[in-house]
Amino acid sequence: MIHTNSNSESSSKGSTLGNEIVDLYRWKLVHQKTFVASAKLKKSTSISNLSQYSRELTVMELTDLFDNKFPVKISQSANNGAPKFIPTNGLNLSLSHSQNFIASAFSKKSIGVDIQSRAKIRPDFISRIYKNILSNKLQREISDPIALWSCLESAAKCSGLGTSYLLTNSTASKNKQGWTFTIRENSIISSFSSFVINSDFQHVLSAAIS
Repeated sequence: MIHTNSNSESSSKGSTLGNEIVDLYRWKLVHQKTFVASAKLKKSTSISNLSQYSRELTVMELTDLFDNKFPVKISQSANNGAPKFIPTNGLNLSLSHSQNFIASAFSKKSIGVDIQSRAKIRPDFISRIYKNILSNKLQREISDPIALWSCLESAAKCSGLGTSYLLTNSTASKNKQGWTFTIRENSIISSFSSFVINSDFQHVLSAAIS
């Protein structure tokens, strides 16, 4: 990802987000016209405002990306509460936040993005959850449970099926960049692949596209 010092840029746009950003990852093309951006906010940022900040980040960054030619607002879908662009402009949107990290993604394809703070979740707790979808061999080999959790969350958003459904009805397998979740219903097989975009000692950022 391209890392920029964003405080002065954001403040010049008059966005309240500018005073909260510590680090900003600008939009990165990750797969076939799919773009993802993320930011780290000050620890003092109110958790109740993270959803607002992720929307502000998206609008602010898209304004830059399209040279002010992309007037857009973000609302929620009446069906499942998922975020969406108004007007859609043929693009799908996904947002995520975890502690003081936020992430946004947009694509012409179905998209799901997830960011997880490593300080938020205990890896041993996640490992117990995955017993239903991982083979015994994979349970022994898994090296990063939080990355797997993030990939599951992004796949759940992309599929529109939800995390609980994938945990109950899918099996997980490794792919080159992340994890694939496969659902078998009668003779129909559906797969949703997620990949890790960024991973360090603080957080994991993943996306799924279909």
